[in-house]
Amino acid sequence: MWEFLRNINDAGTTIILTTHYLEEAENLCRTVAIIEGGNIIERDSMANVLRKLQTETFVFNLRDSRDAAPQLSGFTAVLSDAHTLEIEMTKTQSLNDLFAQLSAHGIAVNSMRNKVNRLEELFIRLVDGSASAAGRASAGRSETAAALQP
Repeated sequence: MWEFLRNINDAGTTIILTTHYLEEAENLCRTVAIIEGGNIIERDSMANVLRKLQTETFVFNLRDSRDAAPQLSGFTAVLSDAHTLEIEMTKTQSLNDLFAQLSAHGIAVNSMRNKVNRLEELFIRLVDGSASAAGRASAGRSETAAALQP
């Protein structure tokens, strides 16, 4: 279905997508509106909306197991399990600096990903700044409408 929507969008058709699946909206759409209680609380290009997110948590899958999280200058690292490290970063921090510190500790990273979808994280913060927004979103009180524009 998503391939079909991308194809007709590429052919010049604007599509309005209303969804609770924010990962799909982030991947498919160029414009987003976040609706809370029937009111649009945010509407902008996807890029501009995501720029408002000031912190992100990254999950690093480690090559070798660890017993404890490393002490990193300027970063807080949490060891989720022996092979998984979570690190929250602000927009002012550099991944290059983080990787340099990890390398200095002899830590090899096999892969990394965002802990949560960036749009979902921003949605939760915009709606009320707490995890309770996730419960309301699943209950249908909040939603995201996004446009796939040609």
